[in-house]
Formats: sequence, structure tokens, C-alpha cells
Amino acid sequence: MLAQGGRIAIIGTKSPLKPPPHNPKLVEVNPRSLMYTEGRVYGVKLLGVTENEFKVCSNAIIDGIEEGWLRPVIAQEYKLSQAPEAHKRIMSEGARGKLVFNLSL
Repeated sequence: MLAQGGRIAIIGTKSPLKPPPHNPKLVEVNPRSLMYTEGRVYGVKLLGVTENEFKVCSNAIIDGIEEGWLRPVIAQEYKLSQAPEAHKRIMSEGARGKLVFNLSL
């Protein structure tokens, strides 16, 4: 459920742009739900941003995590030595959440 005035930002994807049923990983959004909450959906492409725009976005993400209003879903933490395993997992069907390299492990 999206909070009143909430936002959904889609940042990056590994899925092809084929519509269902060819790509069952695509997510459907009910426009009426967005209208009810006055929610917004944003698609974000970072390839063309300036260095300053990247810093602004990065700082907003860090602020959100530190302040608790942005809670990314972390599926699993890996040691850096487990990079090949993490890569296989992110490329597999059904991968959900963020895969994080924890340099303290």
C-alpha cells in the first residue's frame, strides 16, 4: 500500500521490455490506487545525469535511509569474495531485493 502522496521510483532493471505473458516479471499498477493516494511512479535512468545531479540523488537516498523513510529490501549480504555467487543470483529468475557486498564480513 502506498502512503498518501507516496512515490515509487524504479531505478534500474535487468528485465527485457517485453509485455506479459512473454515477461511475467513486469509489475502492473492499478491507476485507481494511485489516484486514491495521489501517488506517483517515476522511472529513473542514471546514464545521462550530470555529476551534480548524481550527487543530489545520492544524498537524497542516503538521507532517506538514515532518517528511516527509505527502507530498501536487502535480500542477502555477501563477502566480496562471493561476487561470482552474487552475480549468478541477481541474474537468476525470481531474484528479489538488493544484494549487498558487506566489506566487514
